[in-house]
Amino acid sequence: MEEKKNNGPLLESLAGQVVTAICFVQDYVEIHFEGPILTAYEWPLLFRDDGSFTESSPFYRHNLCGLIAARVVKTREEQDRKLILAFDNHQSIEIPIDPSSLSSVEAAMLVDSTRKKIHVW
Repeated sequence: MEEKKNNGPLLESLAGQVVTAICFVQDYVEIHFEGPILTAYEWPLLFRDDGSFTESSPFYRHNLCGLIAARVVKTREEQDRKLILAFDNHQSIEIPIDPSSLSSVEAAMLVDSTRKKIHVW
């Protein structure tokens, strides 16, 4: 598998993708698109019109599943701070990637639809 040194194109390739599944796996979450998979080892912050939600918020997992069928309209990486994905349902998520606040070595991993390109934050 090839690790991307410049993650811009790989992260940007999520624009236009539809979320097809949210999979909760012990202490992390996978966000499945129409091929690519974004694994968040740090719990994403969820922003909706009615507020923001963290992993400890009531109904967090239910609300995160509300992204299923939403289309990514914009992606952005704030260098060494966070990954941001905005969706067409007016929701967004932020995955913290700040090395000083990580609970493990990796914050997130994006694998493309061919499973040949990968980027780890």
